[in-house]
Amino acid sequence: MSFEGFPVGGWRTRTVPAHRAAGSPAVLVVRSRGPLTSFTITPVIDTPKVKRTGGYLLQTWGTAPHTFVLPGEYTHVEVARAGRESNGFARWHLDRIDVDELRPLRGRVIGTGSEVFSWRGSEGRFRFDFTDKYRRNSFGFFSFDDGREDRLESDGDTRGTATIPGPGFVRIQSPGTWTVNVV
Repeated sequence: MSFEGFPVGGWRTRTVPAHRAAGSPAVLVVRSRGPLTSFTITPVIDTPKVKRTGGYLLQTWGTAPHTFVLPGEYTHVEVARAGRESNGFARWHLDRIDVDELRPLRGRVIGTGSEVFSWRGSEGRFRFDFTDKYRRNSFGFFSFDDGREDRLESDGDTRGTATIPGPGFVRIQSPGTWTVNVV
């Protein structure tokens, strides 16, 4: 499925409109075209009355795809090269994904990097295990209704349990290996 304004790419900082119904979350995937390049992803509200950025959503590393959810309150996403001292000419590529293309979260899932799953059940309980010892890991939930995020973040090797209230997106981000079990 293709969406208005997507896919889009660049190599410098750029703010891209999400082109979706106001208040609904959007699932996006960003990829760097350079193996040693890193980009930051920041949500932006840019309307005639308000312009402001939110807290950063993620940072890419290498050429792996990084899937994320743009919360419903934001209208745009900013892609920027990470760090002022970054150099090179690697490009980035941003695309939007249909919700039906997401893998449903069931049983036990093992992965590396950033991935978004759909959860269509009622209240759910999950066990998670992040093995990266040195960097930030996060487990996030976004309601299908308003796309607001509830996020658990930690630095280093982490194990825990999370409960989500109902249907939505589950986003896992870790530079290392992670495991999620539906309890």
